[in-house]
Amino acid sequence: MTRDFWPGGPEELQRNPRWGIPDNSFVRAYISAASDHFGYVTGAAGLPEELAQFGGGLHNRLSKNIFKPDVDTSGNWGLSKVNEANIGQGYAAGVAARRMPAPFNSYGYLGQVDDSPSVIGDGGGISPVKETLAGVNPDEQPPPAWPPGQSAPVRYLSTRLRY
Repeated sequence: MTRDFWPGGPEELQRNPRWGIPDNSFVRAYISAASDHFGYVTGAAGLPEELAQFGGGLHNRLSKNIFKPDVDTSGNWGLSKVNEANIGQGYAAGVAARRMPAPFNSYGYLGQVDDSPSVIGDGGGISPVKETLAGVNPDEQPPPAWPPGQSAPVRYLSTRLRY
């Protein structure tokens, strides 16, 4: 992972031409995405989150001391607070992606939990149905012939194209 995420590596989103970035360029807008991606790969690989934080912080401290003195290292391990949050978010998603799929798995994200029994159409599902059924009598019998027959043939208006 060190080789892949170090500047110029294939997974380094801020500089690698693989992502359409010109040579010797740096895309500052990709900082958060790169931290999230680094955390995701660390979590998906089953490695501890602290390893991603330490590696990202080491990279930030080296960059600050060698290349750019304006690099923010105010967070833990030498990360910026934003980098730290993005690594954590990506890591949680990577760990969740390692879980076996299940029909009702929220994959680590806090989904809505409602253990109370409900009635179809009570509004707790996709859409509230009761309001759309106002005035409909469920005991009403359907028409005797369904679909109702047409009383006259349907005429279609058309034109004949001549070339």
